[in-house]
Amino acid sequence: MQVSQIESPPAYQRIAPRAIVLHQLGLSDTAIGRCPGVSDKTIAKAIKWHLEQPQPSSRWA
Repeated sequence: MQVSQIESPPAYQRIAPRAIVLHQLGLSDTAIGRCPGVSDKTIAKAIKWHLEQPQPSSRWA
């Protein structure tokens, strides 16, 4: 496999962890999107994608 064949994840997946934190702090999607220079729709997609990911189960809880 060549390096050129390896694709990076889409922008919404790369920014999802930061977007979630800022969203939990009460910032709007528009405000969150200003820093990385993406639209509020991309931020909404990132948050939705992150929340739909399976959460690891805690075996010790």
